[in-house]
Amino acid sequence: GDGESSDVGEESDAAILLDGRPIVAYRDGAPGDDEGTLRFAERDAAGVWSDTLIDADGDGTSENVGNEISLAVLPDGRPILAYEDTDNGELRFAERDADGSWSDTLIDADGDGTSTNVGDELALVVLPDGRPVVAYRDSDNGELRFAERDADGIWSDTLIDADGDGTSENVGDHIAMILHG
Repeated sequence: GDGESSDVGEESDAAILLDGRPIVAYRDGAPGDDEGTLRFAERDAAGVWSDTLIDADGDGTSENVGNEISLAVLPDGRPILAYEDTDNGELRFAERDADGSWSDTLIDADGDGTSTNVGDELALVVLPDGRPVVAYRDSDNGELRFAERDADGIWSDTLIDADGDGTSENVGDHIAMILHG
């Protein structure tokens, strides 16, 4: 973490880079604390771990990011992740550039336009064509939603299910995606 936190890794996800090295994205903040940052760690070829800050403030107004995290690797070997900006109830996306710097962007801030809490459950995968997609929950509306990034880097989202079998008012509480092929 940052050397000051009492609880590192409360939320985390791990993946393997194309060269076989492990990577971890994690939240640095105390459980139940209203402040937390999103960090990334990787092990080098010599077995030494290093970490870096990815996001400390979401859109610049948040003090609590990374309560939900999903990590993946693009076909070119760059790590990406989807995560929740808890203070703003937003779903965000971060990726490491070829030069090693991180950039982040908003995926969804309001679900169907009425929500103030999206992304508190999520799963990120990379499609065979290299595009990232995210399944996630809109907690305010109890909906399961899906977002995908097009070839130009633009995110779009859509509703998957709002009522389960027709009687439910709460879907998408536990999400996982697996690619077969």
